[in-house]
Order: sequence, then structure tokens, then C-alpha cells
Amino acid sequence: MKQLLFFHATWCPPCRRAEKEVIGPLEQEMGPKKIRRINAQEDPQTAERYRVTKLPTAIVEGDGEILYRAVGNLDQDTLKRFLE
Repeated sequence: MKQLLFFHATWCPPCRRAEKEVIGPLEQEMGPKKIRRINAQEDPQTAERYRVTKLPTAIVEGDGEILYRAVGNLDQDTLKRFLE
């Protein structure tokens, strides 16, 4: 199953904007099982495993492979296309 991993931090204004404008609507449309929110400060091991160095970062993963990675400005249509 394809899943979107959304790496963020509570102190990060671009992360909050992406959450409100991109991730939240995507989750409403595609369902909560498709989106996994990961606070990079609270779970640095996972962030390190996925080589996340900047926030926000969105990674679409499927069958153990990274299919798409976006850093910073997230595009809802592109993420949705990779999740389908």
C-alpha cells in the first residue's frame, strides 16, 4: 500500500501551512490510512532513516520504496497522483 510520510515539527510555520492547506485536505479525500504524520523532533530516528534534513518533507512510499520526495513547498495534486 502506498503511504505519504509527512515529516514536520510543531515550531515550523511552513509545516503548519502545509498541514492546513495540503496534508489535511489530502487526508480527508484519501483517508487517514494513507497519511502518516511524523514529528521529526519527537522521532529523530525515523527522520534520519529517511534522510530528512529539512522541514516540511513529504515522502510517498510504496512496497518499501520511495516513489516521490518533496521538500518545502508541497503540491497537493502531485502528492495525490503518486498516492493513487
